[in-house]
Amino acid sequence: MSQYPVQDTAGLYEAVNYLLSGPSGLGQNFNGFSAYQPAWLTGTFRQPFTEAISTGTSAPSWYVAPINISNITRENVVNGNTANLLWTFSTPQATPPFRPGQKITAENVTPDYYDSTYVVLTCSTTTMQTQDQHVYPYPAYVSSGDVYFNNDNTVTSTDANARVTVQGPTELVFISSQCQWNSQIGYSSPSQFDLVVQINRYAGSIDTSVVGAVDYLFNFDATVSQQIHRYNVNTSTNTKSVFDSGSNIFTTVLDQPNFGYYWYICELDVVTAPTYRYDSQGNLVVGSAYNASYNGTGVSLGSTSTFAGVSLVDVASTGSGGTADITIEPGLTNYVQSASVSLNGDGNNYAVGDTLKILGTNLGGASPANDMNLTITQVGYPGDATPYTQTVGLRSLTAQVIKQ
Repeated sequence: MSQYPVQDTAGLYEAVNYLLSGPSGLGQNFNGFSAYQPAWLTGTFRQPFTEAISTGTSAPSWYVAPINISNITRENVVNGNTANLLWTFSTPQATPPFRPGQKITAENVTPDYYDSTYVVLTCSTTTMQTQDQHVYPYPAYVSSGDVYFNNDNTVTSTDANARVTVQGPTELVFISSQCQWNSQIGYSSPSQFDLVVQINRYAGSIDTSVVGAVDYLFNFDATVSQQIHRYNVNTSTNTKSVFDSGSNIFTTVLDQPNFGYYWYICELDVVTAPTYRYDSQGNLVVGSAYNASYNGTGVSLGSTSTFAGVSLVDVASTGSGGTADITIEPGLTNYVQSASVSLNGDGNNYAVGDTLKILGTNLGGASPANDMNLTITQVGYPGDATPYTQTVGLRSLTAQVIKQ
């Protein structure tokens, strides 16, 4: 900690660092990025995050419908292993459907070993080259398959970012950010979706694979702050609509991570199937994840028992009308060993975090001794909203280390 008077070299360093990390009037440097030129979001997760609008540059699509393929060729094969694949489209496309850096998904390929996600390296109207994150001895391609791109429910980085180093327990990171963005949305039935703006923290570690240079790898660490815009599209017409969320402004955001090197990025997300833990309006999802506890030790079962259409009883919930199908497995002593729950899609206005229960009297036992307790951890939105493009305008992010 710096002290007065300065008596040695270490004290001088501490004093200068304290001044540089102090209020703006003391001349500190806010580390960050700002821009006002509109840019398209490409869906990549490393620089460049956005692609500037220029003459002849079309907007990168947020969603590309499945494209049938006719062949997959393994490239750069070494000892039977390959990190690159060349995909041939069954029908030439009008324009290259994918862009370098996008993560595409392959499905329905024979053999299904190829059904996975890949990063696009190059793409033309007839072929696409991808790179896998690992090197595998891929089997020979046989037939069929589809490839598509969908950036829904995926956090996508903007170029508004800053890096800082936290060196002591008395240091905080002061963050401010703003972002304006537009969304072009397509839908053909009543839909709900969220537009989410976040400040996310990534923790850096030295990349030891780089020889003769210092580079870093960054992994997601935490969401520091977020703002959510919820939209309800009450129409059944086939159309597109542009939503302008206005300016998302984050001020006086304070973060206190552990010691280390961090990267703060302003990021965006189009949420059509939310798993965030906030108040979300929607319907229960069939097969939704859940946390359940069942007091079933007093119920004797000779075989697997299924209870269909069992009513959900509100404990702490804003929803209503939900039912569930319950399957209970007996253990070696014919008492309950496990239970599985499939939530039906006939409820409404349930939110993540709602607590419900199923009476033990509906499960072959008694209540409350054999009640099953549920916590909703995922809700789904009705409709088919599909984002087409995302653009960002004025955007900035600064991050500064300050001492308490």
